[in-house]
Amino acid sequence: MTLDEVTILIVDDEPILQEVCALWLKRGGYQQVLTASNGLEALAILEKRKVDVLITDVHMPKMDGMMLIRTIRERGFSISGVISMSAYTDVDLAELSSLGVKKFLEKPFTSEILLEAVTASLSEEVWQQ
Repeated sequence: MTLDEVTILIVDDEPILQEVCALWLKRGGYQQVLTASNGLEALAILEKRKVDVLITDVHMPKMDGMMLIRTIRERGFSISGVISMSAYTDVDLAELSSLGVKKFLEKPFTSEILLEAVTASLSEEVWQQ
């Protein structure tokens, strides 16, 4: 799979972070970058589109990242990589790990860290239930 064939979904309630991450990813060669403001919007996208990498904030209104990941697992979506991120220090990394999340990004992070996490996620086995 080439970089321009990879579909990435960024889920974060901060529009500026969505835009910056999408810009970094596109500059890194990923052209199919989708965004959602919360877990409910993300699920609506996942019902219609195959996503290779999910990047989700942990703390969001309506449906947070933990519930989004749990719901994705329950519904059996097949995703190459799930990356979570947060600016908060109260994130339960053990719970994220138990849900199959292998990458956690502490905000703020650089474009290099984001691209490295996406590349690593794509090289792992497909994440599914």
